[in-house]
Amino acid sequence: MAIDLNKEKYNLNNSQKPNTDGYYGPDGEFYPNGSIPQSEHVNEVKRYPVGSAPIPEKSPEVQPAKEVYPNNIPVMVREQTPAREVRTVDYAQPAYPDVQTVGNDLPYDMSGINNGNIQGNTQITPVKKKKPVLPLVIGIGAVALIGISGSVVGFLQGFFGDMDEHSYPFSAVGINQIIVNDSGTQISIYGTDGENIKITTSEKGENYQINTANGVLSVDYKSDKGFGKIRESIDIYIPEQYMGDISIANKNGKINIKDLKAGNITANTTNDNIYVQDTIFTGITELHTTNDNIDLSRVQFGASANISTTNDDICADDVDFGEFAVLTTSNDGISFSDVSFKNIELKTTNSDIEVEMYGDLDDHTYYSSTSNGSNNLGNGGSGEYKLVCNTTNGDIEFEFDGSAPDDPEIDHISHDNKEHGSDMGSEIKSELEAAGEEMSSEFKAAGEEISSELEAAGEEIASALDEAAAEIEAELEAEFGN
Repeated sequence: MAIDLNKEKYNLNNSQKPNTDGYYGPDGEFYPNGSIPQSEHVNEVKRYPVGSAPIPEKSPEVQPAKEVYPNNIPVMVREQTPAREVRTVDYAQPAYPDVQTVGNDLPYDMSGINNGNIQGNTQITPVKKKKPVLPLVIGIGAVALIGISGSVVGFLQGFFGDMDEHSYPFSAVGINQIIVNDSGTQISIYGTDGENIKITTSEKGENYQINTANGVLSVDYKSDKGFGKIRESIDIYIPEQYMGDISIANKNGKINIKDLKAGNITANTTNDNIYVQDTIFTGITELHTTNDNIDLSRVQFGASANISTTNDDICADDVDFGEFAVLTTSNDGISFSDVSFKNIELKTTNSDIEVEMYGDLDDHTYYSSTSNGSNNLGNGGSGEYKLVCNTTNGDIEFEFDGSAPDDPEIDHISHDNKEHGSDMGSEIKSELEAAGEEMSSEFKAAGEEISSELEAAGEEIASALDEAAAEIEAELEAEFGN
């Protein structure tokens, strides 16, 4: 229904309003239903269809409403009237054709209207329209989608696509330092019997920049594909005679060191593990990661070893920690079996330290402490070497077998020879399997042939027996009759 806010209203005397249905005329008089008022303004008062009622002349004693246009929206601002004075609202065509009201969708705050009346001291104000937020949300979503689409595509290509294999050989002569910088890739360092350093990569495309200058061999990843590197790896084969420095810097990727003999080495990563096996370090060793474990198996350290992680354990089996070693973690344990050491310091928090070692405790001066846990080590000794062991909220447990320390049973076969032996073993296994299948087929065929011959012989014997029985039966019948 359209509301005409432009029409002039007339003062009505509420005290004279009767308790019956009817109409007020423009002269202010009340006319019950059915009566016909006479007035100088209108000749007749009756019901008109909405929007068709004639507009009466303006009452001389009523001041016209003032018109203001805030924000170019037509709004009627009425003069305040006494509290008991009521102005009725006529329903007719809108005073402003460009302002339409449909249902409850009004461009004005009509809260002051009660049953069609505008109460005194009530002001009609425009209702502010809310700005649409959907286009803004769509825009932000589009930007985010564009931002992550590259990572998603890289992930799908890296996970499902074929990998490209590359190999880069370098002479070890004149090289005294190898530096590797990468992120999100598995890096493996192997020993080799060859004379050259060999680098092999498994990747999408060709993304490594490899240079040699001033005795340094550097390997750097040229770009960061994020999830697209999920299956990428780099393997570096180092000759046994190479005694230069090795530096590995990785992030969010595993580091493997196997079958290697090396001098000074530093290997750092984050959020992934470090695994060392069948390796001899003769110099200074630094192994560091975070939020993952360090696993040592059949390793011999040299001058010193500094090994650390966080929020995961350090495990060692058949390891000689050399002259001096410091092993540190947090919120997880340190566990050794069949180890030997001279000077060593073990530190963790909120977990146990368990050590099974060669040698005798009398060789050490030892200090240990824990809280909220048992400790069978204590403090004491006057030996040549120093043993320090500290934890919190965990146990300290040491076992000494009293025997002389043995060198770790390191498999000195180089990694490439191991691979060659593995290939030979696989080849022999395949040949044996093929020979076995062939023999199985021959045995099966021979068995089927023997079975067929026995079946035929059985049928022949059965037939001969049937014939003999029939012949005997005929002779008996001829001899004795029925």
